[in-house]
Formats: sequence, C-alpha cells, structure tokens
Amino acid sequence: MQIIINGFIYHKTAERYADCFDRYGVNTQTNKFAISDGVSKSFFPGIWADLLIDFFIKNEKRINIADIKSYKLIQDEWIKRVGEIVNKPNQKYFVRNFFIQGRPAAATFVGLHFFEEGGSLKWEAFALGDSFLFFVPSYLTNVRDTLDNITYLSSKKDFEFNNFPDFFDSRSNTNKGKIRQKKNELKSGTFYLMTDALSEWFISEKQRAMQIISEWKTQSDFEQSIISLRKQTLQNDDSAILIIKVVEDNSDKINYKNIAVTDFSGLLEIEKGEVEKLEVENKKIQKKESTVKENSDSIASNESQDVKNKKNELPSSEYIVDLTNKEEPKEKEKGFWKKRKENWEKQIDDFSDFIGIFKKNKPEKETHIENESAEEEQKKESVDNRELKDTQKEEKNEANKNGNKDDNLKGHKNSKSSDSDEDISSITDKF
Repeated sequence: MQIIINGFIYHKTAERYADCFDRYGVNTQTNKFAISDGVSKSFFPGIWADLLIDFFIKNEKRINIADIKSYKLIQDEWIKRVGEIVNKPNQKYFVRNFFIQGRPAAATFVGLHFFEEGGSLKWEAFALGDSFLFFVPSYLTNVRDTLDNITYLSSKKDFEFNNFPDFFDSRSNTNKGKIRQKKNELKSGTFYLMTDALSEWFISEKQRAMQIISEWKTQSDFEQSIISLRKQTLQNDDSAILIIKVVEDNSDKINYKNIAVTDFSGLLEIEKGEVEKLEVENKKIQKKESTVKENSDSIASNESQDVKNKKNELPSSEYIVDLTNKEEPKEKEKGFWKKRKENWEKQIDDFSDFIGIFKKNKPEKETHIENESAEEEQKKESVDNRELKDTQKEEKNEANKNGNKDDNLKGHKNSKSSDSDEDISSITDKF
C-alpha cells in the first residue's frame, strides 16, 4: 500500500497560533496518526493534547483503551510540565490557585493505526469527543445526501455539535463520555481526521467539502480557504485536518510516498519571530515619538524661558503695566496717590487764597504777588474816596444854591458821609 499524507492547521480569526489548541501527529515508524482538540476553557489544554498525541504515535503496541497504567503516566507528565510553568516567579497568582485547586485539562482525540495481522494490512482507530475520523473508499466518487457509504468514527451519537463534548481528563481516572473503537481491512481510499469545526462542515457539505479539500496542496492554500469558508458556513474555531490517502500498489507493505504535514511547532516559531520583530519596530516607533516629544518640550521650554528673559529685560517703571498679571505695579499706585494728594493740596491753597486765609511759611514769590494785590486794592479805595468827596462837594454846592435845605438835612448828609467813611475804613482794615 502506498500512503500519501497532508496535514494543515489554522487558528481562530483574530487570534494567533499561540492561542490554538488543536494538535495532530504522524509517525511513519509506528504507522500511527492522531488528532486532538484541546478544550479551550480547560487548564493548559494545549499541553494535554500534545501529550496524548505523543504518547499514542510513539507507542509501537496496539491500541489498548483499557491501559489505565499508561494513561496515568500521561497525566503525571502533564502535572509535571504544568507545575514548572505555574511555579515560575512571574506567574499570576490565580493561575497558581487553579493548579493547587486541581483544575484539569480536557481534550478530544482520534487515533489511527495501520498494522499487519494474519498476512493482511488492517487499520484500527478509537475516538473520544467531537473530533471525527471519516474514511471514503476510492470507488465512491459522489457523496451527496447521506454518509451511508462512508465510515465515520466519533463518540458522538448524533451530528449535533455543541460546547460540551466528550473528552480525556488530565487528572481524573474516568473520562467524560465513552471511547468508541473501529477496526477493518486497509483498502484504497482516503482517511480524514478532523477537529470539530471541520467535521461539522464536512458532514454538512459532503461532496462539496471533499472537492474543496482536494484543492488543499499547501498551508497557504488551506489558510486562504478557511478564511473564505468562515464567511460562509464554517465555524470560527481552531481547524486541523490530516488527509491520509491509501493507494493500492499490489504490495503487502506500507510505503510512504509523500508526506506534507505542516509543522505546528515551526508555525509557532515563525509567529514568535514576527511578534518579536513587531515589538522591536513598535519600540523604535515609541522611542522616535518619545524623542520628538522631548524635542518639542525642549523647544517649548526654551521659548518660554526666552519670553521670561525678555520680560525681565523690560525697564522698571511705575508707568509700565504687567499685562500678563493684569495688575498695575504698586510703585505706580503710590505715584498716582502722591500726585492726587498734591492736587488736593493745591486746590486747598487756591481756595485759601480766595477767602484770604494765608498759611505760614509761604514761598517768597507768592507773598510778593499778594502784596501787589493789596496795593492795587488800596489804590482802588483812594479813587473811590476821591469820587465820594467830589460827590459830597457837588451835593453841598447844590444845597447852597437851592438854599431851601435845612440844617437837619445837611447834618444828615454829613452823618451819612461819616458812616460811609467808616464802612470804607472797616473794609480797608480787613484787607
């Protein structure tokens, strides 16, 4: 028999391979093939799926589902590996608590084995969970309505998929669900080992699914196809598949012609390198942005310092107002009130001059001006006295002419003249 193997794997949309818990394995020495789906909500499911596959494909013996002792060895190895991770110094406290509490990992599983028995080649498989094995005979070229002519194996009793599959438990001696097993003659045809998302799609699409699968030649083909199918009917879940084609070549031996199985660990390494490269680029960008910000801050600081320096260089004056502070300097305020006081004193002095009240210690110039004013007033009074005397003389002459004026009137006039002289004298004395 001639064997041709292809294997592909891809993570969920918007996630990475580091977040993918689907696994598969091929061992041409033992003629064993396996696929497993780590239940994402369990505790370190990826490690558990790896251990189940490694143990199965490396074991040269026939499948023995009752081998509890060997199964316990796998569980012990899982506890050891997870314990090393959990006890790292930088590990989160809740992860350690989960481990102490006995949180288990869970994984579905399908294992296939080719072997010789009684002079003929046979195949044997067992499964637990919603991962499937399908065998399509080479003579079956059209599968449209049912899977009657297709051999399939899973612990599911129906084709309804949900989030609660059967699984192998990393801590308990009993698993969830019942392991299913099948055995038959090895004939020409194709074995498909798939995890749940692809299994559901295959059951639904049948012939179309087989046609699309036949076009997957490379990992890139598989990825592009999965991305496209997720926009149609394929669920967004980790997807893994092993395609094992058996071709009759009239030989009673198993010959591997071509094996093209994508190395999952290699995908992880490539992704890790890309992530590290991206982190380096991000650090460069952040450093560049930080440098630009520092330069901007430095320029802004220098400009601010220049403004402060120019402000300090301005002349200090009581007439300059600090516009930034919007308050006048105290010096200007003092000068304002000083000038106001001087104006008030001048007004008081002018008013005192007006009413004739003189202050002591007057300046010489002001005294001279006041003396001149007094002389002018005296001159004016002398003129007024002369005019008054002339008036009196005229009245006297007039009285003499008329002769009809009696002495009483004359005495009255003399008395009035005397009174006027007294009033003028009193006014003169005041000045």
